[in-house]
Amino acid sequence: MPTFSASNFGCRLNQAETSLWIQRLQEAGWTFLPSWKGSDYLLINGCTLTQRADAEIRRFIRQVRKGSPRTRLVVAGCFVHTHQTFLSDEGVDLVFPNEAKDSLPETLISAPAAPLSTPTPTLARGFLKINDGCDYRCRYCIIPSVRGPARSLAEEAVEERLRQLLRLGHREIVVTGINILTYRREEGVDEGFLRLLERLLALSPSFYLRLTSLDPRAFSPRLAGFLVSEPRVAAHFHLSLQNGSPKILRAMGRPEEADRYSRILSLLAKKEDRLLAADYIVGFPGEGEEEFQEGLAFLEGSPLDYLHIFPYSPRPGTPAALLKRPHSASVKERVQRLRRFHEERFSLFCRREVGRVLKGVIIRAGEVLTENYMEVQVGKEISTEREGVFVEMTGVGRGKILSLLP
Repeated sequence: MPTFSASNFGCRLNQAETSLWIQRLQEAGWTFLPSWKGSDYLLINGCTLTQRADAEIRRFIRQVRKGSPRTRLVVAGCFVHTHQTFLSDEGVDLVFPNEAKDSLPETLISAPAAPLSTPTPTLARGFLKINDGCDYRCRYCIIPSVRGPARSLAEEAVEERLRQLLRLGHREIVVTGINILTYRREEGVDEGFLRLLERLLALSPSFYLRLTSLDPRAFSPRLAGFLVSEPRVAAHFHLSLQNGSPKILRAMGRPEEADRYSRILSLLAKKEDRLLAADYIVGFPGEGEEEFQEGLAFLEGSPLDYLHIFPYSPRPGTPAALLKRPHSASVKERVQRLRRFHEERFSLFCRREVGRVLKGVIIRAGEVLTENYMEVQVGKEISTEREGVFVEMTGVGRGKILSLLP
């Protein structure tokens, strides 16, 4: 049987898709290898959200071609839509655009094979895809062009995938999609995401859910109340805020006012031991010092603990790509200012957690990921990945919380 490896770039939705490909190929008798060197096939699920992501994937493909020339390259995902000439020039063996990526495993499987009795999980956490595509039209974003319109998986299909993940032993399930809060909204279903969460949690008491990036435009007070009060929803919320200046938000095509974002953050902050995180874009066209200061004031007045900071990256074909950007030196200086803000807030969060006992999941030997997304080094060696544990936070060192198993 063939051997294969896989490399994932980009969002957790890509991780969910890649993990499903791995499982399907293992069930067909293929052997998964952790390294691409020497494998018969390498599956690459590519991202094109930023120029940096594009460059990283191009470098990686050239590295594989040089380091393991006999490995057949299979490239799928958003990267395919923007790099067809590059993929052809590099001699990539198979290409799967987003609309065809679900057929990737079946295309590779050339003949029936006896399935393995139990596929070996390759990720400590289980990734559960619930939707794809996007109907929003943010002026900087290429995702609607490469992923298509919003479409949701049927609730029954999502439930069956969850059962598969639980049979594999996963205790943390990561709910992922392009915009999970809009689940079934394209069908006219209100509160479809809340209804799905209730159905999933009713299937078994043996797991908890972690939610990927949450778009504040799709929040309702009822949903926020459920996320705060439900103990099996992880105390980690990552919002795609993107900016805190009303002027820049309007320029981005995200007309929701910053005060609405503040109300949502205040609601989510009520969850015990929560880590509140957000994406934030710096240097969008039209951002001057006044707009930057306005956004910084919003952040300083918020309960946010963590920032994922992006310098604006123009994507060809999007409306914002044609606009004049701030000077690069100004953008770099603003990024550094935001990083200092992030470091101060995250340090406060880490110190606040010392003395707490949190649930988590073992992600590798000697390391636990807590429900509020802290990578924890534990005081005794443990190696059973996917197993659920509790950890006591005993101190902070070298950027990670150090702890002991109680």
